[in-house]
Amino acid sequence: MKNKKLHITFFIILIWSFSYAQQYTNYTTKDGLPSNHIYKITQDAKGFIWIATDKGLVKYNGSNFKTFTTKNGLATNDIWGTLPTPDGKLWYLSKTSRLGYVENDSVHDFESEQKGEIFNPVYTSQIDNTIVLTSSNKFHVLENSKWKLLKKHKYGVLGIYIMHPKVSSYLTTPELDSVTIKDKSNKTLKVLNLNGMLKTIHARAQITDSLFYRVNNKEYSFLNLNTLKLYKRSFNDQVGIEESKDTRINLVNNQLQITGNGFVGNLDENFNITNIFYIPKEVKAHFGIRDKSGSIWLSTFTNGIYHFPVEKQNIKYCLTNEKVTSVNRVNSKIIASVFNKGFYKYNQSTKKFLPYINEKTFIYNAGYIKELETEFYLSKSNSRTIKNDKLDINDLSYKSPYKYENARQLVYYNNQLYGIHSGGINVINNNTLTVAKHYWQDGINQIFTFNNYFLIATSSGLKQFKSEKFEAINFTNQEFSKSILNITKISDSKILLNTDGFGAYLSDLKTIKQLPDSGFLIVNNACVEDKTVWLATESGVLKYEQVENNYKLKTVLTTSDGLPSNSVNSIVVNAENLIVSTNKGVAILPKNKENKSELLDIYFENAKYNNEILSTTNTVFDYVDNNSVNISISSIDF
Repeated sequence: MKNKKLHITFFIILIWSFSYAQQYTNYTTKDGLPSNHIYKITQDAKGFIWIATDKGLVKYNGSNFKTFTTKNGLATNDIWGTLPTPDGKLWYLSKTSRLGYVENDSVHDFESEQKGEIFNPVYTSQIDNTIVLTSSNKFHVLENSKWKLLKKHKYGVLGIYIMHPKVSSYLTTPELDSVTIKDKSNKTLKVLNLNGMLKTIHARAQITDSLFYRVNNKEYSFLNLNTLKLYKRSFNDQVGIEESKDTRINLVNNQLQITGNGFVGNLDENFNITNIFYIPKEVKAHFGIRDKSGSIWLSTFTNGIYHFPVEKQNIKYCLTNEKVTSVNRVNSKIIASVFNKGFYKYNQSTKKFLPYINEKTFIYNAGYIKELETEFYLSKSNSRTIKNDKLDINDLSYKSPYKYENARQLVYYNNQLYGIHSGGINVINNNTLTVAKHYWQDGINQIFTFNNYFLIATSSGLKQFKSEKFEAINFTNQEFSKSILNITKISDSKILLNTDGFGAYLSDLKTIKQLPDSGFLIVNNACVEDKTVWLATESGVLKYEQVENNYKLKTVLTTSDGLPSNSVNSIVVNAENLIVSTNKGVAILPKNKENKSELLDIYFENAKYNNEILSTTNTVFDYVDNNSVNISISSIDF
């Protein structure tokens, strides 16, 4: 039983790896972080990602990590809190005697008006651009470059200083059974019964000019300071989690967010959790945010940070790191051909490919012959057929007198079954699946029936098989002898010729025209739905839309959009999804997915005039001959 449990655990880990390994990017010390011990992540008003670590404060623009340490003016490298304010400052928190903010890459830190005082601001509040350093019983604000003590409560009374025109403080009783809200004249405005929450509290703060929150492992509450209305919510009701350890509420990009053990979410106007992202347990993240573009950033104590781009959050990955040579429809099934594994069948409800037909030898093709009501699963050694749900296996190893495979692909034409192999075309007996006759022709990549034509895609252009002969198809508008990998039906009158390095061509078998913006692409496969064409290429997936009688390129999907690889073997449209096969597995993604830029800003990194550093925010100088100006420009792009 013990071994069985270990096996199940290992299998679950593998499933998680298959599902998520290609969805996130993991950044560690190998990528430029000063430490893998991450306390918190946030995003400032300009869009920079800030990472609080035990070895310094880090600013990230999507390509470079810039670390601030004691060398840059921090009082300590152990930074465990960050608060971005609308004015562009990034305030940092730690247990130290000097605290402040980073602005324009300069550290500004300040000490208490009481010399030598150590701050421990674990409950710090943020009101617009003002930060109130808050410990269990002390409150400080920055005035005249000093942290001024606002108020100090007696030990045993848990209170919070409130910055509000009406409310002055929010006090608990020593018995932790209720909360008293006081006005500016110390008059009681309201008493709240929060007995259960108070005894297990681990976070509390004023977070805007009118909101105060408390949170523990099972629930959270918000008090509207204007109306004195209390909102209480449990994690079980909101996210289906009975207990959430180390839950925190943050103000990110002027939105309330909540993160805890296993989730990141936004809070709506009634403080219900929306837009929930469930954190995979194996990531072992304790904190997360959603950035301006909708991407998720997670922090861990052992393995740095994880970035889940918004483009990849709706993508499902299957058969990860397997060479999936094709995905295609076989009767009512969607079948994936997996190198050295066999044929896998797609489960619509779970969006997973499950083993269907095991085959260790080289796999050729899976297809359906409607006239014979038979599915064919072809490999180097076997031809398996399924008819009326009955599986038959035919050993093809010795059934061809020509020492070639019987068939790598099959078509049905004029009541006869035909198959191709490396030496030409075989006529296949419909019943015994043995070779009845052979026609020699080198360089055949695919055979295809279209209207009354038996078309052949070859390495030297398009041919037809007619009267037991191979004839070249000549187009009236141009000569065409390019290598064709396969053919796709576009309409009742047109086909698409997909070439090896020359793009895709539309043809009615009289004229031929290249699909716009496809020149020099290796087009491995194409898929058509209504007026939309998808190309599976070595450079990603290209989506075309028909506009009148022409096609226009609308979107290009690559690894940055979530594909396992830019080398795409095939595509199938299934309802609202694209199923894309590559040599690194399968991705299932929304078919209407559009490219979305995560470029947030372009900015001056630094500027020098005659080797003197200039301000990058507001500098005026005279430029004359024999002087030099050097400006470096960077971007915020995730």
